Amino acid sequence: VKYTPSCKFKERIEENGYNTYASLRWKHSGRQMFVSLNGRGKPRRGHKARRRHPSTHFLPMLPS
Repeated sequence: VKYTPSCKFKERIEENGYNTYASLRWKHSGRQMFVSLNGRGKPRRGHKARRRHPSTHFLPMLPS
């Protein structure tokens, strides 16, 4: 597997206990671009990929 600069993300722990992930490389109009998934696990685009939108919030899992 070859990792590129597009694979680097900034993890942020939100006040509600969820984590958000923003791309270190990509921005849109000066705003960070966040990882956001719909109910089927496909990426979301646009205004639903902002930091405060629930689709960008992920629960952290401890390794077992």
